[in-house]
Amino acid sequence: MKKWYVIQTYLGFETKVRDALHQRFRQHGLESALGEILIPSEAITEPASRSSGAGVKPRRTFPGYIFAELEMNDRAFDLVKGTPRVVRFLGDRAPRQVSRAEIEAVRRGFREGALKPRPRVAFAVGDAVRVNEGPFANFTGTVASVDPDKRKVKVTISIFGRPTAIALDTTAVGKLEGRAAA
Repeated sequence: MKKWYVIQTYLGFETKVRDALHQRFRQHGLESALGEILIPSEAITEPASRSSGAGVKPRRTFPGYIFAELEMNDRAFDLVKGTPRVVRFLGDRAPRQVSRAEIEAVRRGFREGALKPRPRVAFAVGDAVRVNEGPFANFTGTVASVDPDKRKVKVTISIFGRPTAIALDTTAVGKLEGRAAA
């Protein structure tokens, strides 16, 4: 019976390890011992830059880890441990099983992350920001409120010497590092 396990990989090699595991189990005639392999990721909205527009890119939820459904025996254990760029099983010599409920929670997070991309930069009240697009492009201001569900920020900018609050999408502003808003 197949059960879920966590495998630690070299950082950034999760996809290559997944592909190598499929190939190695096939080569050794153990395809039936290897089930599904999950590499959880979420969609991150990248802010617009001067060279490219805003875009959605995947980011690993658990960098350096994959979830594998295995029929665990000595041969399967050795195949996984002998795969290039595999560090170890979580639990090492006695691999820790992951419950179905935990796997479903990972899948749910994966689906929700794919449906609602999160902004790459998290904003907090009081952050100094620069508006990157729209009629107020290049204005600087201070974050007055954040609505992460709607991916909106309210920014206070100075227009004709008077503070004015404007509501913007989180992709339309960028943080100013080490500078206070003017």
